[in-house]
Amino acid sequence: MRRLMLDANLLLLLIVGTLDRSLVARHKRTCDFAAEDYEVLVSLLAGFDTIVVNPGILTECSNLLRQAPEATANQLMVALAHLIGSLDEQYVPAADVRSAAHFCRLGLTDSTILEAISDNLPLLTADNNLYLEAIRACPDAAINFHHLRP
Repeated sequence: MRRLMLDANLLLLLIVGTLDRSLVARHKRTCDFAAEDYEVLVSLLAGFDTIVVNPGILTECSNLLRQAPEATANQLMVALAHLIGSLDEQYVPAADVRSAAHFCRLGLTDSTILEAISDNLPLLTADNNLYLEAIRACPDAAINFHHLRP
């Protein structure tokens, strides 16, 4: 079974693009992406059986989705609620990462991501700092989404 951990920014792109590809360029938190990026993401995810997230990723994504007009935010939250049923949510306790060297620089969510990834659970991220830290820890356990963009 091929599994992939998705960071909050890309989960956000997935949800916004699923609701409305044209919204990708208009949503406050995905406007750095284009509709074509959504297509690249969907194509890449098709090669994996399971998308893995953690509570921090879901929380960040939920908060960022709400940064839209109320009607759109509500539709995005419904899309998130629907998608949650197909995700594999893994929990890494904050106590397990609070002493990590990168904790203060990257924060709690990214630290729990780094704790979870491995050769068998790579990370797809659009966050360069997270990507660099991930490949330092496990060179084959991270994919930088920006390297895949058209």
